[in-house]
Amino acid sequence: SGLIENENLFIVVEMNYKELQSKIYGCHSRVAEFLQQDSHQLNMLHIDINRLVLNMLSAIRTFLDHKDTHLKRKFGKVSPALSLFEKEKKEAFDNNFEYRFISKLRNFSQHCGLPVESPEIKSFQNENFEVENQFNVFFETEKLLSNFEWGTFVKKDLELQPERFNVLPVIDRMYQLLAQFKIGRA
Repeated sequence: SGLIENENLFIVVEMNYKELQSKIYGCHSRVAEFLQQDSHQLNMLHIDINRLVLNMLSAIRTFLDHKDTHLKRKFGKVSPALSLFEKEKKEAFDNNFEYRFISKLRNFSQHCGLPVESPEIKSFQNENFEVENQFNVFFETEKLLSNFEWGTFVKKDLELQPERFNVLPVIDRMYQLLAQFKIGRA
């Protein structure tokens, strides 16, 4: 049935989300190893992280499109169920930078290239003289702005972002919003 299919598609989103999260969190404990690697190995890590982001973007789009199609087929193009779903999507878009950005990032990725910059990998001595390792994955604002037409809202959003902003909080918020869409309706 369409409902089960939609639930399964949400599970695909969830699996992609957890794999991306796991990859980035797992890299935090491997900073010392990464600092010893050559540029080819680090480039492969960069590509792998982008692969996971692209998979997530595609899964999100598929989930939303299929839910929309399912509701139209089951209840018609003018129905309370479809209206509610469209209202939820509009509210998510209107009230959340992350939703607006991720909605457009899939198109950016499809037409302009990899969305995520090379990871920032650092090991240093902190103020307590302890070794601190950092593994950060960023979107680069200027690169995003210079290569794509984001539309008025998202362009303004991006102009307000720092030079680089962390990938995971954006993905985390988008996942939370999508989880609200999937809750047991039609």
